[in-house]
Amino acid sequence: MLKELSRLFHPKAKRDSLNFLDVDSEDLQIHGNVIDQIFEEKIDGIIIRNFLQDEEVKLLLDNYLTIPLSEQFCTGEGIHTFPESFSSLNDEAKSQEELIKNGRFWSSFESKFGIDYIAKIKTLFLSLSSFDLVDVPLDKANPSKLYNPSTFRQLSPNSGELKLHCGRFFHENFPNFYKVLEKISDIHHQLSYFVSLRPAMEGGKLKVFPVKWEEANNKVDEMILERADKSIIDLEDQQQVEGSNLNLNAGDLLLFKGSNIWHQVSPIKGSVSRCTLGSFISRSKKSNQLHIWS
Repeated sequence: MLKELSRLFHPKAKRDSLNFLDVDSEDLQIHGNVIDQIFEEKIDGIIIRNFLQDEEVKLLLDNYLTIPLSEQFCTGEGIHTFPESFSSLNDEAKSQEELIKNGRFWSSFESKFGIDYIAKIKTLFLSLSSFDLVDVPLDKANPSKLYNPSTFRQLSPNSGELKLHCGRFFHENFPNFYKVLEKISDIHHQLSYFVSLRPAMEGGKLKVFPVKWEEANNKVDEMILERADKSIIDLEDQQQVEGSNLNLNAGDLLLFKGSNIWHQVSPIKGSVSRCTLGSFISRSKKSNQLHIWS
C-alpha cells in the first residue's frame, strides 16, 4: 500500500545522483579542502583509491582477525565491532569501564598492529581541510571520556548487513551518548569514513540514495521514507529514486556526509566476511578542530 501511495504522490520525482569524487591517493592535492567542501555540501563525498598499500591492509586485517568474534561486540545479527562502538557506550553505567579499555587498546595499537594508523588518518584529514588539528573529542569536564578514534567492523556472510540509515537517524536511539558529545562537537553535520580492509566476495556494497535528511527524516518501512508533508519516497521505485553502489577495493577509503545521506550496506554473501575500519568526523564547537570518534 505504501509503495502504491508513493507512486501516486510523486510518480516522476526522480532526482539527480549524488556528487562523489573518485580520486587516486597520489592526486589528492589538486582537489583542495575536500572535507570543508563535504561539510558545506558542495560535494557529497570522496573515494580515495589506494589510501593504504597492500602490506598495510594485511597488517591491519591479519591482526584484527586474531580477535575472536566472541570477544568482539555484537551490534546486530552478523555485525561485530571492536573496540566497543558508540551505540554500546550509550549505556552510561558501563561507559567509564569500557572507555578505559579503549584507551589501553589504542595506546598499544601501533606496537601490536605494526602501523600507526591513527596518525596516518590524522595527517590525511589535515591535508584535506582548513582545520588546525584532528583528534578525539576531549571534554574538560569529563577528561576520562576517551572516545575511540576508529572502530573495526565485520559483517558476516548470510547474516551481516546494515539497514537503511543516516547519522541523524541515530540521535534519538542513543541519546545518552549524543547529549554528552553535543556539548563539545557539532553532531548534526557529522561525516562518515571507513577504509575497506576486505570486501565481501558478493554483496556488501554500500548504496547511497540522493535523498537527504532535510527532505525526509522519518523511516516508516525498510525502504520507505516520509516527508514532513506526509508524502512518501519509495527507495525501491527507480521512477522516483535511483541509488548508487559505491565499489571499494581493499585499501580504498570512503568519506561522505553520512549524517544526512540515506544509505545501506547490502547483505554479505560468499564465504568471507566484509571488514572495514572507520569512524565519524565532526567539527569542534570550541576550536578550529576536527573530532574523530566512533
